[in-house]
Amino acid sequence: LETIQGVLLDANLAWRVSGLTTMLFTAGSDFNATTTEGSAGSLVRRFGVEARHAFRTFLIGTAGIGYQIEDFEGISVTEREFQARASLEYFASRELAVISRYQFTNFDGEGTSDLDTNGNPVATDRDYRDHEFRIGLRWRR
Repeated sequence: LETIQGVLLDANLAWRVSGLTTMLFTAGSDFNATTTEGSAGSLVRRFGVEARHAFRTFLIGTAGIGYQIEDFEGISVTEREFQARASLEYFASRELAVISRYQFTNFDGEGTSDLDTNGNPVATDRDYRDHEFRIGLRWRR
């Protein structure tokens, strides 16, 4: 594989706004390996912010957004992903919690990673939007 270069970062900053509300800011980067011919891999950069609020001692709400950019080395492919999420936790007891979560993902993948029958690069569009709903129980002993 070819050489890939970049700066790696992993940072978290928590701010306790009040006794009930906490803000979390995150930033990070990493290298990903790939099996795509002509690419040395990719550099992924992530940024996010999340707010967590205790409405009551038994009811916790969380909302956050995140953004990720993945640039592939050696080929002209860039992938961008935006996420927004919200969750609510209801603690029925010390051991049992009811959890609900919603997450929206908007993925934008653009570039020329595919080849046609003659071996020429072809522009590809891999965009999608996803809505994910989860409801569950968490039991701790």
